[in-house]
This record gives sequence, structure tokens and C-alpha cells, in this order.
Amino acid sequence: MGVYLEMARKNIRAQLEYNYSTYLLIIGRTFAQMTFILGFILIFRSFGSIKGYTFGEILLIYSAVNISYAIGEILSKGIGNMSDYIKRGTLDIYLLRPRSLLLQVLGSGIEISRVGRLSQSVLLLIYTLVTVNIGWTLPKAFAYILAVGAGIILMLSVYIINGGLTFFFINGIEISIAYSSTAAGLIYSTTRQM
Repeated sequence: MGVYLEMARKNIRAQLEYNYSTYLLIIGRTFAQMTFILGFILIFRSFGSIKGYTFGEILLIYSAVNISYAIGEILSKGIGNMSDYIKRGTLDIYLLRPRSLLLQVLGSGIEISRVGRLSQSVLLLIYTLVTVNIGWTLPKAFAYILAVGAGIILMLSVYIINGGLTFFFINGIEISIAYSSTAAGLIYSTTRQM
């Protein structure tokens, strides 16, 4: 784990060398995610509720899925770059080092710009917790936290599976999209039961 943290620290430090660019990317990704919220607002203004779900309840589910996706993407984006490593021969550098290949690849691909999506999702979660009357109990809160945690693990596994498939299929983006959609559906079905 020390290898991963060391690689992550170096990668984040390198990204912050171009701090204006990084901050603008974070802000840009946050505003790009706001278009989804604008879409939700427009849909719920037209229909009021969808199958009995209110706007706040949908935002609660959306924030769970987005938090899981954002954390999974921040932690494992290096695996998503595996096809580039193979094409350019960069993977050989990691193979020569006497450290875990998986931890090196994971640590080298952390993208701090994904914090924009995460911060927007956390703000949405706080907003929905304040405005929506759900009647939280300890089991409901535990189930929500468990759904987010399971979603993070699911997203990490999707990236790892996709990284493994790049040894056989160089451009396996379609497979990754199918896995991501399945993961989002599983998180949704878990949070919907609350």
C-alpha cells in the first residue's frame, strides 16, 4: 500500500505543478456535471414525480451513484490508461521495478481533476439530506453507506477487469461502458430499496 500512496503523492504533485490548469479542469468538470442536475430539474418541473419518486429522492440516488463512480475513477484511472501504456511501451518500465504492477499502475493514474465530480456529488448529498424528509434510521443510513462503498468496489473492479482485457483487446471501451452501466444499475437498485 505504501507503493500506491507514494505513486499517488508524486502523481498529484506533478498535476499541481500546473495548478491553474488543474483548478480549471476541476471547475469545468463540476459545471459539466451540473448539466445533469439541470436536466433533472427540467424533467421534474414537467412531470412532478416519476413513478412516485420525488426530485430529492432521485438526487439522493444520483449522488450515491456519482460518489461511487467519482471515487472509483479517482483511485483507478491508471488502469483505464492501460491500453496507452501497452501501445507506448510504458508498461515495461513498471514491469522492471521490483514492486507490484497493479499498485504502480493504479498510483500513476490518479487524476485530481475528478475531484470536481466528487465535490458536486457530495454537495448534492448534503442538499438532499437537508431538504428531503426520508426518515433516516440507523439501518437506512448503514444501507446507504454500504451501497456507496459497494459501488466504489464495483467501479474499481470494472476498471481492473477492463485493464486486464486490454491485454487481449487494445480498444475495449465498449466492454467498459457495459460494465459501468451494470454497476450504476446495481447501485441504483440498492439505494432504491430504502
